[in-house]
Amino acid sequence: MAVTKTHPIKSTLKAAIDYILNPEKTDGKLLASSFGCGLETADIEFAWTREAAGDRGTHFAGVR
Repeated sequence: MAVTKTHPIKSTLKAAIDYILNPEKTDGKLLASSFGCGLETADIEFAWTREAAGDRGTHFAGVR
């Protein structure tokens, strides 16, 4: 069973994605995949999405 731990990455988005896609950790990127974006351009596509979203609020209005 896979175990993941979450912690904030205090770096740029590109550095974080490069770290995640490290070939030594992903069996030469064999274990890396993406959904809705390319592996090599994910940081650029994430930035476009952030700019297009406009609203950068940090609060989620939950449904009650």
